[in-house]
Amino acid sequence: MRAREGNANMGMRAAAGIGVALCFVTRATLAKPAGERFGERGQLAIDQSFSMMASYDSSKSPSLEGLTRSNLRLAPTVSWFVLPQFAVLLGATVTASRSSSDEISDLGGHAALGGRTGLGYAVPLAEHFSFWPHASAGLTNYWFDSGDQPSAGPDSMLDLGVGVAAPVLWHPAPHFFLGLGPAAFAHYSGPRLGSLKHGFTALGVTSAVGGYFSL
Repeated sequence: MRAREGNANMGMRAAAGIGVALCFVTRATLAKPAGERFGERGQLAIDQSFSMMASYDSSKSPSLEGLTRSNLRLAPTVSWFVLPQFAVLLGATVTASRSSSDEISDLGGHAALGGRTGLGYAVPLAEHFSFWPHASAGLTNYWFDSGDQPSAGPDSMLDLGVGVAAPVLWHPAPHFFLGLGPAAFAHYSGPRLGSLKHGFTALGVTSAVGGYFSL
């Protein structure tokens, strides 16, 4: 009987200790000075997303032997918290690519310019972490250059992209964050808005680095 009472007392002490620890963590997370916690009303968060891609070409055409491709993609995003934890996203996309092979020095490439908008919601997880799910849609115009090859397609094309991402942000220092999490995107393309067709759907991991400040 005494052993059972002792175990019960130990369990109550452990539960009380966990409760006190959770209270301290919650107070440390929520008691930051105004403008310090990510997601407060009136904040502007600016981040740059990065992507890592690998490609494989199984073509046996001699002109594609030794194929190399260079890509540049910039996609800065500004998030404005119009309400506590709730933000409106505005972003731009600039891309450029160029390809060559052992046989052909210039296989052409493309340049693109676009914009996007969306919504996001910041969820504080702990003192140095937050959850940042957001969704966006954007329209991009591509201009193609065939290089040393005869043109075999349109000179320009529209691309509509719709996507969601859910990164966990780490705040190692005030007003700064690094993020990593899953993402999914669907793309529709065509010469005009009325003729867009589904191109592909992509699943992967997205990352972000950025900062935030109060207006």
